[in-house]
Amino acid sequence: VTTTAKQIPSTTTETNIPTRKLTRRQTRNSTNLKTNSHNNNNNKNDINHNHHEDPTTCRQAKTEKHKSEADHIQRRCLSIATCGILIGLMRRDPLRLFAEPVSTSVEDYHKIIKRPIDMSRIKDKVLAESYTSLTAFVNDARLLCVNSQIYNPPGSIYHTTSKELQRALGLLQKRAADWMGAIKNAHSAHFSRYSNYNLPDYIHKHHSNNNSNNSNNINSNNDSNSNIDNTITTTTTNIDYLDDPFHELRRRWPGAAELLEDGDWLRSQVNSDFIRTAENENSYYGAFAVRRVAK
Repeated sequence: VTTTAKQIPSTTTETNIPTRKLTRRQTRNSTNLKTNSHNNNNNKNDINHNHHEDPTTCRQAKTEKHKSEADHIQRRCLSIATCGILIGLMRRDPLRLFAEPVSTSVEDYHKIIKRPIDMSRIKDKVLAESYTSLTAFVNDARLLCVNSQIYNPPGSIYHTTSKELQRALGLLQKRAADWMGAIKNAHSAHFSRYSNYNLPDYIHKHHSNNNSNNSNNINSNNDSNSNIDNTITTTTTNIDYLDDPFHELRRRWPGAAELLEDGDWLRSQVNSDFIRTAENENSYYGAFAVRRVAK
């Protein structure tokens, strides 16, 4: 019985030899499959890595976007500023002395004035956004005043009005330049300060920090509700800084950012035929009398 029992394993081993060879073959195939699967996973990781946004590329994209926004803001600021200054000048000329070009029948005027200009020509250039800088617009407006002072004698209504326009032009130019500079500086400062932030990540990070801080406040303080409200308010303020480049400017100069956003009404005013105010209502009707006498 014992001998028989010892022979059974040896017989079993001999019969299992082919099975071991198959198992090795299967193991090699399995190994190859695993290797191929590993290579496929590496390829997928490489593809995902290639699609992952590089920080340098992201920075360049943000910089290009900032430049595009800055150019758009600059053009809009110039359009609003020129419209505002022109409206200020038109209101100071209630008799519309400089509203239209001087008639060609006044021959000596065109002999003396080599570069004639009037409000209507400046208005057309403003509405067409032909001016590339505030200085170019101011030069045309100043030329109008200088032409009038050269041709008309001192003390005349044309000479006096042009003097008033010239004085007002300097003040209006300074105000417009200060406003345009404040808008430009606020936009640039916001980009320099927050260009490295990603708004969704920033919100998630501060939301997680606030949750941990709130839980600590609840465990340590009885007045936890006020602490949570203060934390939420602080986070909302920080997000506003990220989302609004003029957040700080709105606090320092009320109305400056709003003028940039809602300045289209100035263009509508310039596009109107005549700007009537309480101050020039009588002059509006007096202008008709002046024209009749001129004719």
